Amino acid sequence: MATTIDAPARVLLTPSFCQDLIVSSAPFPNKFNGNPNENLFSLGVVDDVQGAQHKARIQSALHKDGFSIAQADIQTGPGVTVGTCSLSVLSHAH
Repeated sequence: MATTIDAPARVLLTPSFCQDLIVSSAPFPNKFNGNPNENLFSLGVVDDVQGAQHKARIQSALHKDGFSIAQADIQTGPGVTVGTCSLSVLSHAH
């Protein structure tokens, strides 16, 4: 008789999950004011170098939760809002 092992349930990819992931992946997540219209600049994504590091942290965190995403599909940078970045992740992670 064969034994089956159920795979652990994957976390749901929701707008709230994505926003939390975006904020926690920023250099200064504690500066988030709760408004998705806040620019990532205020969370420490101040230039292209920080933007690239932010993308890498987002991609890594998603991978740990069982998702994949191309860094090119993640919209981040000083002038990008938390909401826009979150939506890019929600739309492209699988």
